[in-house]
Amino acid sequence: MNRQDLDFLKAQQKYPSVSILMRTHRTMPVAEKDRIVLKNLIAEAKERLLKEFSAHDLKKLFKNIDELEESVDYTHETEGMAFFVNDEIKLSYSLPFPVENRVTIDKNFEVRDIILALNRIPSYWVLALSEKPTRLFYGSGTILSEVVEPANDTMGISRDGFPLDYTKPDIKFQSSIGNALASHNPVDSKYFEDHKKVFFKKVDDLLGRFISVDKRPLFVLGVERNISLFESATVHAIAGHVHGDFSSHKVQDIAKAVQPEVQKYVANQEKQVLSDFDEAIGKLHQAFTLETVWQMAYEGRVKDLLVEEGYTVPGVIETDNPSRIMRAENSKTPHVVDDLVNLLIVLVQEKGGNVIFLKKGALKDYGHIAAILRYSGESSSNTQERGRC
Repeated sequence: MNRQDLDFLKAQQKYPSVSILMRTHRTMPVAEKDRIVLKNLIAEAKERLLKEFSAHDLKKLFKNIDELEESVDYTHETEGMAFFVNDEIKLSYSLPFPVENRVTIDKNFEVRDIILALNRIPSYWVLALSEKPTRLFYGSGTILSEVVEPANDTMGISRDGFPLDYTKPDIKFQSSIGNALASHNPVDSKYFEDHKKVFFKKVDDLLGRFISVDKRPLFVLGVERNISLFESATVHAIAGHVHGDFSSHKVQDIAKAVQPEVQKYVANQEKQVLSDFDEAIGKLHQAFTLETVWQMAYEGRVKDLLVEEGYTVPGVIETDNPSRIMRAENSKTPHVVDDLVNLLIVLVQEKGGNVIFLKKGALKDYGHIAAILRYSGESSSNTQERGRC
């Protein structure tokens, strides 16, 4: 599941739309129970729907649900599963994080918790360079999924796509230059490298179609020479390298190989964002404590939201003035939101801001949450005393 999938699901408005979220398991014998849990969740969804609609009205929707159930692969290696179904849509996704088992029926699909979970894990591209073939993966956390494009376009015409094979040059190639014939032997290293560089330029062009719509960091795997040739051909920034021949490796092995580079990148990003925040303090382009950051986010002024992992706060949004919030001691109290931080994350993203999660304690002097602003605020609330929780 990627950002485009989520944007598509968020845009759907049709009642009834059914969302089924389920935690899955990687190991036996617990994983054997996933099939039973899913059947029970589907039964719950159908029972609730039949209280509002006739069986005839639900025929198409039930057919879509049943077809999704039949398509499930229970030998997965992920932490969760999601079904999104209505009369017109039937989509299922494996999730790289656990979710609470539940069924929701509404005019919108239930994707907020998935959005929040995806924000808390790194997402990235992995390009495994090889002659047979070069493969592209998108990563979420420790899970990789391979990009497999159709060999033909919608008109049935053959086209290049991932995975992409390299075709070696002919043993003897002749080309006409004026009235003379030039003969090239691919044993010649420069000719061979130029030919391969053209291939990697094609790889880079194909890669651009994905990075242009989903700007994740890129990690490149391959033998040292292939990585060097790709670097000379690419227009994209490379976040990390892993040297080695991964042409015959399984997806799980590639995922394990790239994880040290991903973690190194995440650590460097954390250092950079903290440095940016320190710089923003000097320019009065910052806000901290939940109440202040909420107000800045409501006004659309948050460029980067910095949140400590695990930071949650129950509370209430003021009805007459939604730019203000009040904390609550007990999340079980009527009208109290379980976690204002989750709502703040969604608010920042809806207004075009970024969300960065930091280790516990990284923002202890700022109330565990902070923001880098798009422009300097004039409110005195930005100068609150540090250390408030």
